[in-house]
Amino acid sequence: MQPVTIKLTEEQRFMFESQVDHALMIVKEIDIFPENQQINLNGTYFLVDLVDPQIIKQGEYTMAMDITERDVYENEEAKA
Repeated sequence: MQPVTIKLTEEQRFMFESQVDHALMIVKEIDIFPENQQINLNGTYFLVDLVDPQIIKQGEYTMAMDITERDVYENEEAKA
């Protein structure tokens, strides 16, 4: 199965906080790797300095995330 890349428009971009270092990423692109059960978020990464309150741009980064299946349920809207 081939990876899927979704390039977000400016209106679709969103901010995501890293659980590793609490940095912020403006997500511009999403890569989905079904065989690896992985999603990569690609975008601009910013460190947040809480001591000397400022946000510091780090550059373009990739944040790798594992996909965990939590449940499977029927979509009620699909029945209508």
